[in-house]
Amino acid sequence: MPTLYELSDQMQEIQSLIDSGEMSEEMLADTLDGIEGMFADKAERIGFVILNQKAQAAALETEIERLTKRKDAALASAEYLNGYLRVQMQKNSQKKISCQNFDISLRKKPPSVIILDQSELPEKYIVPLRLEPVEPRPDKRKILSALKEGDEIPGAALVTNVPSVVIK
Repeated sequence: MPTLYELSDQMQEIQSLIDSGEMSEEMLADTLDGIEGMFADKAERIGFVILNQKAQAAALETEIERLTKRKDAALASAEYLNGYLRVQMQKNSQKKISCQNFDISLRKKPPSVIILDQSELPEKYIVPLRLEPVEPRPDKRKILSALKEGDEIPGAALVTNVPSVVIK
């Protein structure tokens, strides 16, 4: 069976023969009936494929949503258990637990800087940028160093992070 593209070409050729008067009405009717029937069959089959592909895409979208919810639930559970384990290890003064398959330890995170209000920061803690119109940004390393030395900087604070659980 010819392709839809080939059938379209044949229909255009017949139209040219009709326009030039080279085809009789009887021949024209028979030929057009055959080509139009094949064209309609092909178009219908392609229509079924299109509908099937759209249904498959909708089913995949539903599956993506379902799997995303499962992923989010698994990550939330892992985060909760991680926090629970951290609290219990801290409560029992356990810094490291050796297991058969891995070791669990508490790792202290270094202190970090949180910018409370950038407009209050002294000018010496602002990094000038060469590209405009980007606004200058705080130099957090410089601020961290100064805060660790005991300096008070308006608009910034030193945050001591809770340890994290490391499983290796």
